[in-house]
Amino acid sequence: MTGMKMFKLWMVVMLLGLLPVVSEAQEDINNAIN
Repeated sequence: MTGMKMFKLWMVVMLLGLLPVVSEAQEDINNAIN
């Protein structure tokens, strides 16, 4: 049970860390398309 909670918390932290990178990549892709 505790391990599962830690895993979910780690996943949330990783997703939050990746969000800015993904948004920047989307902007670059949009600029390339346009």
